Amino acid sequence: MYKKENYFGVQGDEMKFIIISNNPQVEKKYGLVEMVDGGILNILVKARDYIHRGHSLLMHPLAGSIKPNETPYKSLLISKETNPEHVDLQSLELIENAIITHKKFKGIQHQYPEAVLLDFQTVDLELVKSAMESIG
Repeated sequence: MYKKENYFGVQGDEMKFIIISNNPQVEKKYGLVEMVDGGILNILVKARDYIHRGHSLLMHPLAGSIKPNETPYKSLLISKETNPEHVDLQSLELIENAIITHKKFKGIQHQYPEAVLLDFQTVDLELVKSAMESIG
């Protein structure tokens, strides 16, 4: 269960948003994370599924200017509140463009040593923290 600490975006014991991630550091830090197996495309598609159900993106899907083929880790914040009768078209456009960008770079894959993978996890964690701070 999520432990109540002074994280941004928390109301009582409950977060005001959903974290979708494949980053073990994000899961370790925040606990209530929807962990997705696989790479960045799986994260983007999961976020698009949420958007189609009336959720909104709370951070840019390509935050940090890291090309999708350069890191195996991605975390996104999605609104917990939903409006099933309305699709957030700006969020949908952002996520669809991120999917297109990911597919454009898909053929270029990198193999990294464990230390570099940990660095990418840390960068992704910091992007999540920054997004939480901006949400407040």
